[in-house]
Amino acid sequence: MLFASMICTLILIVVLIVWFILSIKWMRAVHILTKFDNICNSKIRKQVILELLLCFLAPYPFFKGVKIKQHVVDYDTYIEYELNHILLVLSFVWTYILIWWALVNSWYMNSRAYWVSVLNGCEANY
Repeated sequence: MLFASMICTLILIVVLIVWFILSIKWMRAVHILTKFDNICNSKIRKQVILELLLCFLAPYPFFKGVKIKQHVVDYDTYIEYELNHILLVLSFVWTYILIWWALVNSWYMNSRAYWVSVLNGCEANY
């Protein structure tokens, strides 16, 4: 099960990178960016890094059995957490990506909304 999760995570990361490359090409085509802009020097660099870091928060098979031990001074006891359990809880942040994808593909970011914002001097970004 953990191996399947790791494969899905890697596929998601590849899809995100391809999507960002395609969005850069689209922004060049509609003259939002120049031909010299890429992922590294455009404004979406922070968004790319954030989303890739969120995708890396997933349980992995090579973390199976790895535990984090923490001492609670007030009760003089130790608590052990499995690293994969912590990563599983943190991976629920992926819902951010699903909500973002739904908003981008909704009528809020269609071509008419983009051109209305351009005509009014606003920036229609993601």
